[in-house]
Amino acid sequence: MSFGGTIGIICFLNNKNSSTKLITNTYKEKIIRYIKNTSLVSLSAQIVLIPIILYNYKTVSLTFLITNILTSYIIGIIIIFGFLLIIISFLLPPVANFLGILYKPLIGLLEFITENTAKIPFSKIYLKTPYIWEIILYYILIISFTYLYRKFRQTMDIAKNQKVI
Repeated sequence: MSFGGTIGIICFLNNKNSSTKLITNTYKEKIIRYIKNTSLVSLSAQIVLIPIILYNYKTVSLTFLITNILTSYIIGIIIIFGFLLIIISFLLPPVANFLGILYKPLIGLLEFITENTAKIPFSKIYLKTPYIWEIILYYILIISFTYLYRKFRQTMDIAKNQKVI
């Protein structure tokens, strides 16, 4: 599923239009940009993964955006810290044991967030398992709409550039 999510992020996020400005004026703008970017990444991955999730689990999460916004920073820290912890465990096992004690609360916080967002009423809905032909049709439609949207954007960019000249 991680490959599917990555494909969705690559296909649907437009680097030109993503708000990745390094300098912002206010803290409020940074928070809004963080929420916007996290939401766009989550939605891009979810678009590709919905049929796979439905086929395997027969549910769709309605709180995935909230969960992803709340956990994205924590997951980054957990991955980096965990990788360093593995390396240190080979070199200095006692140090790794001590750092593991510091690592455990991060995992606990991640579990707390995910468990509690899953408890929100109507946080997920159960649906019937889609047929394979429905999944294939879904992906054909998504690919077609993405292709047509990109062609439309190219046409609009060309028209806009021709008006300027």
